[in-house]
Amino acid sequence: MSNSRNYLDRWTPPGFQLLLYDGNLRGLVFSQGRYWMQHRKVVGSVFRSPDFLNHYVETVIDKTAFLIHRLWQPKAGTVLNVHQEMRMLTLDIIGAAAFGTEFGAMTSTDGTHEIETCLSNILHGVLDVITSPVPLWRVMRTPGRAAIENDLNRLQQIELRLIQKRREELRREGTQPEDTSKKDLLGLLLRARDSSRSANFKDEDLMWDVHDVIFAGHETTASALAAALFLIAGKPRVLRNIQQELEEVLPEGRTPTIEDISKLKYLDMVLNESLRLYPPTALIGRCAKAEDTIAGYDIPAGANILMSPYVMGRLEQLWDNPEEFRPERFSPEEVAKRHPMSHTPFGAGPRVCLGARMATMEAKVVLAMIFQKFSFERTQDKLEVDYDSTVSFKSGMDMVIRRVP
Repeated sequence: MSNSRNYLDRWTPPGFQLLLYDGNLRGLVFSQGRYWMQHRKVVGSVFRSPDFLNHYVETVIDKTAFLIHRLWQPKAGTVLNVHQEMRMLTLDIIGAAAFGTEFGAMTSTDGTHEIETCLSNILHGVLDVITSPVPLWRVMRTPGRAAIENDLNRLQQIELRLIQKRREELRREGTQPEDTSKKDLLGLLLRARDSSRSANFKDEDLMWDVHDVIFAGHETTASALAAALFLIAGKPRVLRNIQQELEEVLPEGRTPTIEDISKLKYLDMVLNESLRLYPPTALIGRCAKAEDTIAGYDIPAGANILMSPYVMGRLEQLWDNPEEFRPERFSPEEVAKRHPMSHTPFGAGPRVCLGARMATMEAKVVLAMIFQKFSFERTQDKLEVDYDSTVSFKSGMDMVIRRVP
């Protein structure tokens, strides 16, 4: 933070550049230099716009209400794979809020979606390939590399179709009053591209931005929500505190508004404590442009610096009884006692997660609406967690869903 310009470039896992970006880093997550600065500036301005934020929260409310009232009400008393349910919910939210289209993930007949399947195959496939003891994939198209390329090509074709479809809709919306047009991310980006030379990206550039938004806005948020639901299910005291706050802020089960989100103080503590124990991203990496010294350690120029929110969240030096789920750690009084960098689930500095605010808003709205209607009962005491590109739960996330009396 004190020498942030030295760490503007993000560390890329070995093999990612070749396997996922055809040797040329693009998009919002791994791109570097001027390309990254230009894209982040334009996309960031859209993320911060009141039009988009209002549209985003409205979409979260609409999709969560559909899940609760249309899909979960008839299933009360049954076992649900909560992680998979959150994956489909967040994918449908991204479809409507970011691209102005309906993915229909929650209503799919087999509980999956082509985008989610491609993403999952790519993420797991890349890790299998780059950790292989004999890296033949670097010099030939091995079956593992071919499978990744096929799934990536399928996903890119979907993303390009989303861009083309949205552009056609914008042409039709151009003949209507401005206030009737949708305020989705892609629509706003296409307008920015058409009205600003600095944002004049090609469709391929937009495709990579779309790709990163789908990944970051779907996979990581779903993991955070699922972990929070599991942790709360094991702490009746925490659930009672959440329900009491909801009754005070949202009396008689009122649907939350964007103004209500900041009033849910205890739910904010719950979410932060959940992110401490199960941050969706285990490693955050940066590259040192020039040599530096951090806490007495010499950092050579060109060195890769890796930080782990997962490890930091479980250090006894920072947290008393770190394995315990205790949201009160994030009360204003407790936060004031700690170093501000002790909890960084979204990273920090110029490359802090661009969607951190949106993800937090989304998670609080989803959790608030769920706990107005339901509680959960665990079918297992502990989670088996794998950290690949993001957190995954090897032991599954089956829980019994119960209606709130």
